[in-house]
Amino acid sequence: DEKDLKQLQSDPKNIEDYVIEYKLNFNSDVDELRKDIIAFANSKRGFILFGIKDDPFEIIGLSRKEIDILKNLIESGIIGKIDPKLDPLPVTNPIPLSNGKYVFGLEIFPKERGLYGIRKNNNPNNPDFETYEFWIRMDGRKKRLNMDEVNLQIAKNDPYKKWIEIKFDFSSVIPEFKIPTQLISIIGINKS
Repeated sequence: DEKDLKQLQSDPKNIEDYVIEYKLNFNSDVDELRKDIIAFANSKRGFILFGIKDDPFEIIGLSRKEIDILKNLIESGIIGKIDPKLDPLPVTNPIPLSNGKYVFGLEIFPKERGLYGIRKNNNPNNPDFETYEFWIRMDGRKKRLNMDEVNLQIAKNDPYKKWIEIKFDFSSVIPEFKIPTQLISIIGINKS
């Protein structure tokens, strides 16, 4: 409710991160919103809050008409190009504000196994019908995955594969070694 939003506003750690995205309004960019949705769905449970200015944080709100347009787009156009179909579907929550407007909350749930992709074209006769983009949520932004990253994400999310990732930093073992970067990274997958 609005009280929770005001509490969020007073929190100095209220920046966008892995689980929250603020949008002042919906700028009619359906493709961008679709990418935001699957970036969360391919990562962690996340929230997109429309009607909030990010920098500096300010609760502005949306009109009821803007909320209706956004709900209809999410239920029809946005979800249509995501493959496989989102399961569960995002949950919408219009939060009434004392100024007569609303903050529109969208809760997105992660995929248990595998990844969601955005189909480039919905026409089966188009050569791009089987072409997809894959996105994940990074710290406060979305990132498009290349094929190696897609394979790694699928392997990480597959409970039938054994996955081990080892990162070794020499500076933690040899104090004289002043380079604070990771020097060795080994990823092993047992695909049997």
